[in-house]
Amino acid sequence: MISLMQKVDNFKSIYNKTHILQAPRTYKMPERFVFKYNKNGYSNYRMFDRKGTLLGTMQAISERVDTPEYYPATNYYYSFYIKGLNAIKRRIGVGKAFIKLARHESYENCCEGRIHLIAQNLKDIKDKPDIFYRKCGFTSSNKYHIEKIDECIKENKPLANLWYQTLMYLPLDVKL
Repeated sequence: MISLMQKVDNFKSIYNKTHILQAPRTYKMPERFVFKYNKNGYSNYRMFDRKGTLLGTMQAISERVDTPEYYPATNYYYSFYIKGLNAIKRRIGVGKAFIKLARHESYENCCEGRIHLIAQNLKDIKDKPDIFYRKCGFTSSNKYHIEKIDECIKENKPLANLWYQTLMYLPLDVKL
């Protein structure tokens, strides 16, 4: 059986890139590792647990946005665009950890904490991520979508398949 450190070394040798370690809560081995590598212009992140099991992936890029669709009070700005976020293991904080990492990367890439995305599930249109992003603090300039998402959260019911995607952004004043 391959140890965690051998898996980590194998991963590093495959992508030949540096890795990002989350700050450990104790002085023991951290609970999760996040590896970052660049491919096709995007930053790709893979999160592993202590045993080396893949927990999730995220693909993102810093880009200049010239539409007030995401941040209404601004004409053009730099923002960290999350192209895809996939939590393989759900309900254990993987998605929220990626959102926190995206906020950190946003500051590192001169985006001033701005994060935007298109909330959609390309694999299963019935499994909409809008509620998850809304609970993380994201909002949208489409007030109808936000009202429906908030209604579903309040009533604790799934979001009906009313639309295909929602353009969302994380307001600068949201604490993660």
